[in-house]
Amino acid sequence: MKNYIVLAPPLPAKDGAPEALRLEFVREGFSWPALLITLPWMLYRRLFIEAALYILVIAVLAAFSREIGPAATAFGLVLPLALGFLGNDIRRFALGRRGYQFRGTVSGATRDEAEIRYFFDMPEESAPPAPAKVAAATPGAVLGLFPQAEAPR
Repeated sequence: MKNYIVLAPPLPAKDGAPEALRLEFVREGFSWPALLITLPWMLYRRLFIEAALYILVIAVLAAFSREIGPAATAFGLVLPLALGFLGNDIRRFALGRRGYQFRGTVSGATRDEAEIRYFFDMPEESAPPAPAKVAAATPGAVLGLFPQAEAPR
């Protein structure tokens, strides 16, 4: 089972989307995309400040690689590994910096299963509102935009 941290956005959506659709489930543990495709992963996850710092560190390592020697190469190989271990924590910190609030933790084999468990175990007072029930159509009932029932044929 994998553990996920649930974070809620700070403000209501401008397009009227319910909060339940905008929750972020950030997995705890190692992040393979952060190790293998570091910069695209950072840009996809909207970690722009962290991506700029990553580019700056790589540029400094490249510029001073002759003076530093093999230590620059070793650090250049260790940096993505460290980001693999800390990638999800960095993402959670960045979401917190944007105002996301901690809502809880949940476990699941996959993210979908974790979402189902989270919403199933949610207390009633914080649960998203249930959709309005639609009454069944009765014979002669008016449906649609017409003000009166149609005459029988």
